[in-house]
Amino acid sequence: MDSFFSKELCRGLTEQGLAICSFEVIDAEPLQAVAHVKILEGDVLQVSLTHQGYKVELPAMLSYRLITLPKMESKPNKEITQTFETIEDLLRSISPLYVQRHNEMLFEALKQLP
Repeated sequence: MDSFFSKELCRGLTEQGLAICSFEVIDAEPLQAVAHVKILEGDVLQVSLTHQGYKVELPAMLSYRLITLPKMESKPNKEITQTFETIEDLLRSISPLYVQRHNEMLFEALKQLP
């Protein structure tokens, strides 16, 4: 039986549409769900959802690249792996291409309004 956390993680990632490449829920327990998420940059992240929120385990190469990005230079390592209230906030913090694609999708949706 799927837990609340696995359903919520799956729903949140499904809603991202084309702003991520793919995802797969790899673990679903009563108090936690874990998924592998392939972001647009090509990296595969392990994302977990618990009662505290969303967290990501960064691969070493991605962690190094994020630290060298201008927006991340002044932030200590611990902030990169913080807990986020939404999957969108988590993805925005680690994927510049997610931000770009998400904004493009939003702009296209706004253009469709009467």
